[in-house]
Amino acid sequence: MHDGWKIEQMTPRGRLSRKKSMEENRFVQLVAGMLYRTDRDSVTAETRYKGLKEWNFLFEVSLAMMLEEEYHVEVTPEDFSSTGTLDELFRRVCAPRLVNKD
Repeated sequence: MHDGWKIEQMTPRGRLSRKKSMEENRFVQLVAGMLYRTDRDSVTAETRYKGLKEWNFLFEVSLAMMLEEEYHVEVTPEDFSSTGTLDELFRRVCAPRLVNKD
Protein backbone atom coordinates (compact mmCIF):
# COMPACT_ATOMS: atom_id res chain seq x y z
CA MET A 1 0.00 0.00 0.00
CA HIS A 2 1.27 3.49 -0.84
CA ASP A 3 0.33 5.42 2.29
CA GLY A 4 2.70 8.28 1.46
CA TRP A 5 1.03 8.72 -1.90
CA LYS A 6 -2.41 8.62 -0.32
CA ILE A 7 -1.53 11.30 2.23
CA GLU A 8 -0.03 13.53 -0.43
CA GLN A 9 -3.06 12.99 -2.62
CA MET A 10 -5.37 14.14 0.18
CA THR A 11 -3.41 17.34 0.78
CA PRO A 12 -5.10 20.23 -1.07
CA ARG A 13 -1.76 21.78 -1.88
CA GLY A 14 -0.49 18.48 -3.32
CA ARG A 15 -3.58 18.16 -5.50
CA LEU A 16 -3.12 21.65 -6.86
CA SER A 17 0.56 21.04 -7.58
CA ARG A 18 -0.17 17.85 -9.54
CA LYS A 19 -3.10 19.46 -11.32
CA LYS A 20 -1.00 22.49 -12.22
CA SER A 21 1.85 20.29 -13.39
CA MET A 22 -0.46 18.21 -15.58
CA GLU A 23 -2.09 21.33 -16.92
CA GLU A 24 1.28 22.95 -17.59
CA ASN A 25 2.32 19.88 -19.61
CA ARG A 26 -0.92 20.16 -21.56
CA PHE A 27 -0.24 23.87 -22.10
CA VAL A 28 3.24 23.13 -23.49
CA GLN A 29 1.79 20.47 -25.80
CA LEU A 30 -0.88 22.87 -27.05
CA VAL A 31 1.78 25.46 -27.90
CA ALA A 32 3.99 22.79 -29.50
CA GLY A 33 1.03 21.75 -31.63
CA MET A 34 0.96 25.23 -33.15
CA LEU A 35 4.55 24.99 -34.36
CA TYR A 36 5.43 24.21 -37.97
CA ARG A 37 9.16 25.05 -38.20
CA THR A 38 10.43 24.20 -34.73
CA ASP A 39 10.91 20.59 -33.59
CA ARG A 40 7.87 20.06 -31.36
CA ASP A 41 9.72 17.54 -29.19
CA SER A 42 12.25 20.20 -28.21
CA VAL A 43 9.60 22.45 -26.63
CA THR A 44 9.51 22.45 -22.81
CA ALA A 45 8.18 24.73 -20.09
CA GLU A 46 11.57 26.45 -20.11
CA THR A 47 11.42 27.25 -23.83
CA ARG A 48 11.89 30.94 -24.54
CA TYR A 49 8.89 31.19 -26.80
CA LYS A 50 9.80 34.53 -28.40
CA GLY A 51 12.91 32.82 -29.78
CA LEU A 52 10.90 30.23 -31.69
CA LYS A 53 11.25 30.32 -35.46
CA GLU A 54 7.49 30.88 -35.74
CA TRP A 55 7.39 33.89 -33.40
CA ASN A 56 5.87 36.97 -35.02
CA PHE A 57 2.81 39.12 -34.48
CA LEU A 58 0.48 36.65 -36.18
CA PHE A 59 1.75 33.79 -34.01
CA GLU A 60 1.32 35.96 -30.90
CA VAL A 61 -2.30 36.68 -31.81
CA SER A 62 -2.93 33.00 -32.61
CA LEU A 63 -1.41 31.94 -29.29
CA ALA A 64 -3.52 34.48 -27.40
CA MET A 65 -6.67 33.24 -29.13
CA MET A 66 -5.82 29.61 -28.37
CA LEU A 67 -5.21 30.42 -24.68
CA GLU A 68 -8.45 32.38 -24.47
CA GLU A 69 -10.37 29.48 -25.99
CA GLU A 70 -8.71 26.69 -23.99
CA TYR A 71 -8.43 28.41 -20.61
CA HIS A 72 -11.20 31.04 -20.77
CA VAL A 73 -8.79 33.84 -19.91
CA GLU A 74 -8.08 37.25 -21.36
CA VAL A 75 -4.55 37.52 -22.72
CA THR A 76 -3.06 41.01 -22.99
CA PRO A 77 0.04 42.34 -24.75
CA GLU A 78 1.53 42.87 -21.26
CA ASP A 79 1.26 39.13 -20.62
CA PHE A 80 3.63 38.58 -23.52
CA SER A 81 5.92 41.54 -22.81
CA SER A 82 6.42 40.56 -19.17
CA THR A 83 7.14 36.86 -19.74
CA GLY A 84 9.91 35.03 -21.53
CA THR A 85 9.39 31.30 -21.10
CA LEU A 86 6.34 29.14 -21.58
CA ASP A 87 6.40 28.43 -17.83
CA GLU A 88 6.25 32.16 -17.05
CA LEU A 89 3.41 32.66 -19.53
CA PHE A 90 1.50 29.70 -18.08
CA ARG A 91 1.93 30.95 -14.51
CA ARG A 92 0.85 34.48 -15.41
CA VAL A 93 -2.11 33.66 -17.65
CA CYS A 94 -3.39 30.16 -16.96
CA ALA A 95 -2.39 29.16 -13.42
CA PRO A 96 -4.56 31.82 -11.70
CA ARG A 97 -7.57 30.41 -13.56
CA LEU A 98 -6.79 26.90 -12.25
CA VAL A 99 -6.63 28.15 -8.66
CA ASN A 100 -9.97 29.92 -9.06
CA LYS A 101 -11.60 26.74 -10.45
CA ASP A 102 -11.10 24.80 -7.19
